[in-house]
Amino acid sequence: MSLMIKLAKRNIFRNTRRTALTVMLISFGLAALLFTDGFVKGTVKTMVDISTKTFLGHGQIHKPGYRASNDVDDYIADLDELTQAMLKQQEVQHYSIRTMSGAMISSSENVASAFLIGVNGEHESKVGALKSAMISGKYLSGNGNELIMGYDLADLLEVSLGDRIVLTVSAAHGGDLSQELFRVSGLFKFNDRTMDKTMVFINLKKSQQLLNIKGA
Repeated sequence: MSLMIKLAKRNIFRNTRRTALTVMLISFGLAALLFTDGFVKGTVKTMVDISTKTFLGHGQIHKPGYRASNDVDDYIADLDELTQAMLKQQEVQHYSIRTMSGAMISSSENVASAFLIGVNGEHESKVGALKSAMISGKYLSGNGNELIMGYDLADLLEVSLGDRIVLTVSAAHGGDLSQELFRVSGLFKFNDRTMDKTMVFINLKKSQQLLNIKGA
């Protein structure tokens, strides 16, 4: 062992320039690997946080078959029982009940297709970034025909706060068209083109009435 140590010292100090360059190369290579590993892990965490904290949440519960069909008739009817069972799980800290449906949204100037989401404003603020994404107007309070939409969609429809909007949806239990008048109470901006140009939020109870799923 002592002979090996002596040979190692002699080899290291025989050419100090070569030794210094080797140490530098190894150090820079290790630093690059650490930086790359940290960058990749940080990117993955950021992507997950953006997806879960913006709107999707860390988990969703749907009636079997809904994700394949997106049919408004495939809604969960026994919400009270499901909610109680869910809240017994320690992992569940907050939840938000939502209705989701395609819709036609029209103003006096233009018409566009939209993705209509009905939410409880208080619950939604704890699982998503909707409230923090508001750039003008008021957040959903649960009263009346409030409606908040993306800044880009408002620009497309040429509307501003207080303007009237008509929502048209295909209701459950027969598919009859259902229409109602709303007023733009707020605008949001997620800095995501799809969300800012297609998503519309109204109060949960009003959406259940509009979609004819009052028992949900």
